Amino acid sequence: MGTYNKLKGMLYGAALLFIFTLSSLSHSEEIPNLSPVRTQYNENSAYTEDNPQVNPRLTGWSRQMTKTMYEPVKDRVFCAVGWQLTTTCMAVGDTGLVIIDPGENDDAAAEIMAEFRKISDKPIKGVVYTHRHPDHPFGVKGLGITEEDVESGEVEIFASDLFMPYLVNDSSLVGPILSMRTAYGGATFLPQGKDGLVNGGLGPTFKTGPVSLILPNRTFSYELQTDVGGVNMVLFHAYGDAECQAPKIRSTL
Repeated sequence: MGTYNKLKGMLYGAALLFIFTLSSLSHSEEIPNLSPVRTQYNENSAYTEDNPQVNPRLTGWSRQMTKTMYEPVKDRVFCAVGWQLTTTCMAVGDTGLVIIDPGENDDAAAEIMAEFRKISDKPIKGVVYTHRHPDHPFGVKGLGITEEDVESGEVEIFASDLFMPYLVNDSSLVGPILSMRTAYGGATFLPQGKDGLVNGGLGPTFKTGPVSLILPNRTFSYELQTDVGGVNMVLFHAYGDAECQAPKIRSTL
């Protein structure tokens, strides 16, 4: 329980630090990039224009959502921001790739994978679902992975052992409750102006499209240390999500 409370406190602290940083921005000031930028594209699905009806700090946050490929660890870790609501990352190992969170649908995942393929042509050997929320695991087939790849062991899909029970729970009894909570929390029921949505909070927007889910074939109850395609990983439970560490390339995803 002590370890749990310590971890819970650390994650809450990180969230509070982020909120404080965002709230302290003046006008439309942008947060400095925390990771090196490999490529930035002139495309942003969020609303970025100065508008008296939009808080300038929210405008500044939208401007952070330009499609960008970050490279937090040179030649080894890449994160695609701005294609969808969540961030999809790729870890490059000696013999293969590990993809963290394919995203919300196959079309978005395919677009991101096309950008990843400009960096590496190594085969995907692993996929990590950090959790079951609809913007994270439902684009797996858009990566080019098939159920046969997983059944044969060519590709390993990792998730917490709570992934499926929580997903089933979300899809049944508590589904309508969570949907309503999300709609209120994200102001979905408020009428939109002529310029549409400002942003989706976590990312520019949640896009609809064909979805897919391949069940994980590697689950863990607390912590799992493994090597996939030359990516040495430590996966562990965190408060709310699962986290993935790659110690040899000094990265937490």
